[in-house]
Amino acid sequence: MKLTNNVRTRLCTLYRAAAVTLMMGAALPATAGVVYTLNNGGGFLTTPGNYGSVTLTDISGGVQVSVALAGTEFFANTGSGPMFSFNLDATPTSVGNFSRGNGQSFSAFTPGGRANPFGTFTWGISCSTCGSGTSLPIATAPFVFEVMGASLTTADFALTSTAPPRGYTPAYFAADICSGVTDSGCTSTGQVGATGPGTPTNVPEPAALGMMGMALVGTALARKMRRK
Repeated sequence: MKLTNNVRTRLCTLYRAAAVTLMMGAALPATAGVVYTLNNGGGFLTTPGNYGSVTLTDISGGVQVSVALAGTEFFANTGSGPMFSFNLDATPTSVGNFSRGNGQSFSAFTPGGRANPFGTFTWGISCSTCGSGTSLPIATAPFVFEVMGASLTTADFALTSTAPPRGYTPAYFAADICSGVTDSGCTSTGQVGATGPGTPTNVPEPAALGMMGMALVGTALARKMRRK
């Protein structure tokens, strides 16, 4: 059926309006996220560098924490503190739902205690099946868990450790790691900390991405109708 110019003009207008509406919906704020860099070492890991990252993402009812280590770094139980330490200016209803980490056994506890040399933390994560550094620890892929609580957001993690020993800089997060893994163990071990503030980032929502795609289709249809 051949469309009249009047009908074609109205359809083009409708397509454009739909595209604009979908674009506006797709531009709604994405999931809030903050990335911290594990940039400072302690123990035998005394050279500053990028040892990995901690990514916080707001989810429904809480925050997801993802810890990724760089290069040949692995989590370990060296005795210098918890496997992973963090601070929280809130009281969560639960800390758990551990995933990845090669199926190892994790548990959360508070107070987190001291993670030398970065001071004392409010929360700690232990790994009862991780190696000590003289035996092979586990690789992360990355290590992920959830901190749940009403109105809890990534902003509740913006606290540093307290009472750091020997003048070291307080850290937002710390991880007990093995670096330079070999068949017999580690080249170096110790805690690494995120001593700098986090960098905000946005993670597009799947629904927003879908609306963006529909908006592009609507725009293309409108152009096609106009050319006929």
